Amino acid sequence: TLALPSGNPYDPRNTYQLVSFINKNKIQLIDAHTAEAHTLAVHVAFFVPNIKIVVHRRVDNVPKNNWLTKSKYFSPKVTCYVAISQAIAKILIQYGISPDKIKVVRSAVSDQIYKKLNRKEIQKQFRMQHQIPEKFVIFGNASALWDEKGYLTLIQEISILSKNNTNFKVFIAGDG
Repeated sequence: TLALPSGNPYDPRNTYQLVSFINKNKIQLIDAHTAEAHTLAVHVAFFVPNIKIVVHRRVDNVPKNNWLTKSKYFSPKVTCYVAISQAIAKILIQYGISPDKIKVVRSAVSDQIYKKLNRKEIQKQFRMQHQIPEKFVIFGNASALWDEKGYLTLIQEISILSKNNTNFKVFIAGDG
């Protein structure tokens, strides 16, 4: 583990520390999971010519159409883009990334462990833990708390629903 001095990918201290760490440990690949990591990896590549970069893309917004963003997306140092869905791959292709540089690795969880669970018992425990009467409907949403997930719509609809019916509980879990 290497703690960097700042969360700013443009901070030259981050680049210096990471270049030193890569050279010392003979690292050959940077696996960038965020836009900031992508930016930092491209900066590092200027000082570590043989480094390969794999960039993960999870969001469905089109990358910005400015010089800075284009320079990192079209950097010859990026070996591969990993898209979590065909839809994300399509956005990258429309942006101009070669399909040959894109691999789709779906972001999913096997449902096998959940098939063995006793759903009625789990629901009963959940209701007891949160003091939710049996007659109440439970709504749940678990995802990143980002605008494109539609939380504003969810909250507006719950507000409308609550005017006619209060026999429900809403649980929102996430980060962002």
